[in-house]
Amino acid sequence: MKHIEEALLHEYLDRSGETDPALREIEMHLDTCESCRARLGEASALRASASDILRAASPGTRAMPSFETIAARSTASAVAS
Repeated sequence: MKHIEEALLHEYLDRSGETDPALREIEMHLDTCESCRARLGEASALRASASDILRAASPGTRAMPSFETIAARSTASAVAS
C-alpha cells in the first residue's frame, strides 16, 4: 500500500473506534509505516490543539432566565415607560 493520503488520515481520526474494513486496512498500514504513523500523530496533535483553542474561546455557559422572569421584566419596563 502507498502512503496514506491526508484526507484518509483525517477520516481515520474521525471514525476511530468503528469496525469498517477500510479503516482496518489503514490501521494495518499504520502498523508497518513509521512515516504515516508520524503524520497521523501530527494530525492528531493539531486536532487536539485546535480543540483547546476553541474550548478556550468558548463564551461558556450562562444560566438563562425563565420565560416568567423575562415576561415580568418586560411588563415592568412597559409600566415604567
